[in-house]
Amino acid sequence: MTNGLARPDGTRSLLTEVLRETATGATPPTVASRLGLDTGLVETMLDHAQRIGLVLAPGCGSCTGVPAAPSCAGCPISQASR
Repeated sequence: MTNGLARPDGTRSLLTEVLRETATGATPPTVASRLGLDTGLVETMLDHAQRIGLVLAPGCGSCTGVPAAPSCAGCPISQASR
């Protein structure tokens, strides 16, 4: 059984993996370390995801103090509630 984020061959895109990691609350440097990527690449991928509407920008006005979107991972407000 595959989830909606997997490709037909069962693999996932790198963007999917980055979003999955940030959804756990991991910061871009942590995601980069876990996935063996450059931090700048992770930040660029998250910026792209924000621009195309996949994630909300930190400080977007919808903060509840609990990470509701992957982009909240680097937000000091969402981190303070942990």
